[in-house]
Amino acid sequence: QIVPGFSSPTNLDEIYSLAVLPDGKYIGATYYRIVRIHQNGSLDRTLSLVNNVARKVVLLADGSILVGGHFTTVNGASRAYLARVNG
Repeated sequence: QIVPGFSSPTNLDEIYSLAVLPDGKYIGATYYRIVRIHQNGSLDRTLSLVNNVARKVVLLADGSILVGGHFTTVNGASRAYLARVNG
């Protein structure tokens, strides 16, 4: 059954990986973006941009997020295939 009050974000790329953050939001790896999704499904556009595909996100114990994929930059900084970003 579909959960009432949750709407899929519009203009969202294919999601390859999701993790649940401690505050109940979701973090996702997509094509060219690392996205945060609010509990109601709306998109928080404040996270990092990658220059290619982000494939996997893993939430670490300190609240940061490990991202893996086919990228070589994150927010313009050189980070080949693996990056750690703030959640």
